[in-house]
Parts: sequence; C-alpha cells; structure tokens
Amino acid sequence: MKSHNKQQGSAARIALITIAAVIVLGLFGFIFWQNFIKESGDSNSVAVDTTQPLSGPASNFVEGMLSFPNLSVKVSYEPSVDTYTTDEVSESNIYSVYSKKAAAACGDEGSIGTIQKVKANEVREESSQGGAGMTNAEYLQTSEFFIVVTKGEFMYTFQSPQAACADTATSGGEAASVVAEAANQSFAADFKKLEVIQ
Repeated sequence: MKSHNKQQGSAARIALITIAAVIVLGLFGFIFWQNFIKESGDSNSVAVDTTQPLSGPASNFVEGMLSFPNLSVKVSYEPSVDTYTTDEVSESNIYSVYSKKAAAACGDEGSIGTIQKVKANEVREESSQGGAGMTNAEYLQTSEFFIVVTKGEFMYTFQSPQAACADTATSGGEAASVVAEAANQSFAADFKKLEVIQ
C-alpha cells in the first residue's frame, strides 16, 4: 500500500513540474513575441497611405509606373509596397526619384536617388565623379555607386543619396533611415527591370 502512495506523489510532482515548465516556456515565448513585434514595428513604424501621390515634386504620377519621358524609359513597381514620384532636375535629363514612405520617415521630400541616361561609348569629361578619358561603359563598370541597366547604346543609372535620411537626428533617427533605405532598395530592384518606351 505504501508503494502505491509513493507512486501517486511522484506522479503529482511530475505533473506540477510539467505545468511549471509549460508556464515558463509560455512566458518566455510571450516576451520574445512582444520584443519581435516591437522591433518590427520600430523599423516600419511609418504609417503611409501609398494610394495617393506625394505632395510636392510629382510631375508624372501614374500608380504602379514611373515614366521618364526625356529618357524614353519607364519603371513599373508594386503600388502596395510604396508610391514613387519623380521630377526632372535639369536640362541634363537627371531625374530625382521620391518615395512616399521615405518622405514620411525622414520628414523631407523623400528623395531616394537620381536617374540618368548616358551613351555607353561616350568619353567622359573631367567631373567631380572622376573617370575622365574613360567611356561611360568603362567608368560605370568600375563604379560601385550606381545601379546600371544597359538598353542598346544607352546606359541608365540609378544612384542613391549618400545618407538614407538627410538629417537622422531630427527625422526619426535610425528607424527612419531603415525605412528610407528599404524604399531605396525596393525601387532599385524595380529599376533593374526598366522598359524602353517606344
């Protein structure tokens, strides 16, 4: 009879230990989940309505597509990811590209880079970027600062700004820079699939 009572006490201890282990694991899981949600929320903490164009530089807004008339190309993108707009910077056919998510995160116009068209075999003149005496193709093959797409005799370049947010101290800090950099990388992936407009 005594051995039967010892077995029941042992079973009760095992049950209590199992319940305690489940509670501890549940507590750790809850803490991990809260930290995961908090970290994910910090890096994407900008709530943006991507169905409307940016106010400001938005000369050619068509949802899901940016066209660059003077460059004779267009870039298609997924509007549920972000909304992009562009404007022509100067007669040199350099366009700035703006992201609505980057604008909301950085507190500025949301510039994520510039696009330019150059002839591949054209020899470069002296410039602040270097490469004098080289063809554009030679220079761009050695540069790590441009994303380059070649279509026929032309090369189209996308160049990111040096900093994701111009002033991270006043624009949301590192979280804002993460959002702006993500917008840049997303557009850069779409830029690689640019199409020539006939």
